[in-house]
Amino acid sequence: MSSLPARDLPDELIEFMLGTTSVSEPPRKRQKVVSRENEQPMDEYVVVKKSIWEIEFAGSKLSQFDAPLEKETIRPFVSWVRHWGPEFIEVLDERKQCVFHAPLPPKDSLEDVYLALLVNHESSSKAQGKLWTDFGLMLLERNGRDVLQMIFTVKWNITTSPYGVVQASVKTEALRQVLARYFPDPSTSKPEKWSPQDFYQSVHSPDRNDEVSAMQVDGLETELYPFQKRAVQWLLKREGVEWSAEGVKPKASRIGGELPLSFLQCTDSIGQKCYVSHLFGLITLNPLPFIEVEKQLRGGILAEEMGLGKTVEMISLISLHKRPQEGTQVYDIFTAQNVRPTGATLIIAPPSILKQWISEINRHAPGLKVMHYEGIKAHSKSNFENLVEDLASSDVVISTYSILAAEIHFTQLNPEKTLRRESKYPRPKSPLMMLSW
Repeated sequence: MSSLPARDLPDELIEFMLGTTSVSEPPRKRQKVVSRENEQPMDEYVVVKKSIWEIEFAGSKLSQFDAPLEKETIRPFVSWVRHWGPEFIEVLDERKQCVFHAPLPPKDSLEDVYLALLVNHESSSKAQGKLWTDFGLMLLERNGRDVLQMIFTVKWNITTSPYGVVQASVKTEALRQVLARYFPDPSTSKPEKWSPQDFYQSVHSPDRNDEVSAMQVDGLETELYPFQKRAVQWLLKREGVEWSAEGVKPKASRIGGELPLSFLQCTDSIGQKCYVSHLFGLITLNPLPFIEVEKQLRGGILAEEMGLGKTVEMISLISLHKRPQEGTQVYDIFTAQNVRPTGATLIIAPPSILKQWISEINRHAPGLKVMHYEGIKAHSKSNFENLVEDLASSDVVISTYSILAAEIHFTQLNPEKTLRRESKYPRPKSPLMMLSW
């Protein structure tokens, strides 16, 4: 609450709340029609925070009214100073005339209101996944004085599925503050509070006698360290399987009630249960679509330090989890063609370490058949069918990015298109694009 001493409630504001402004207003300008196709229905949102700024006046003009005067979804004018923030708020009537003006008090006394104004300043869109602020007014009498309540309600449109996440969007400052203030992640802590001792106490120290420590890789002539075995187990799980004493088997299904990665179960300001992801910067009422998409994710990033054995870990993964036998053809959604499935692993490496990859594979797992693919031009003297067969029957095929980039766009001729005269040269094909790796 803030007081404005020796100031009465403006009559213009009372008229605005009653809707009795003069009808002799100038004709309105034609406004540009904005498409609302991407906006969500107004009932699919979460009420993040409702905050009230009360202004008490010196006298009383509202005693003649039996009930408070209310007006919802107004559009106030907020003066915004760059690098500083909101300066004052004005309530405008239908003629865009100011009927009330009030400077904002210090931020310390109205942190929620300032955040609501920041949300409004950064985004006025009500599209899926967007934050927005609703404004409302209420006039009432209390203890013989008039009181104006300016109501700020921050709302957040839900995201119904992972396909509604806009990858190019950047988390705004308002979104960051909303997440930190109203939906804090209990698993995070401020970096300045950490010490080296905290790090050592938090390091995962598995049981030396756990099952993974007994992992053996057939065909691997190198004994893995315990930490490497745990890394390989993680790699296997990213491919949907896991190692056990009985061998590699499908990974155990998700426990019922478990949330998708990065999601927290929260409650909004009206007690509604919702789910927030700090990673994606979204809120939803139903996490099931995100769980279903997460089940389809495969692969990952092995980001260990130099010298810890990433190469031998990947060789172990290739040796442990080979592609099961499938039919003679599978449909490739990227080329819209039927291609041949292969159990070979395709490795794309920089030329500077390509030979090192071949050497490491031959040293650690000499039983793996490795082929260096140097491009269709380098293999021009080979029979094309035999080349495809050699690639498909290998365990590992190694090539470079430049080769992949040069051949990935080779496509078949459109069967519906006829040429006036026969092509002089045969249309080039890439064996890389004829296999399902």
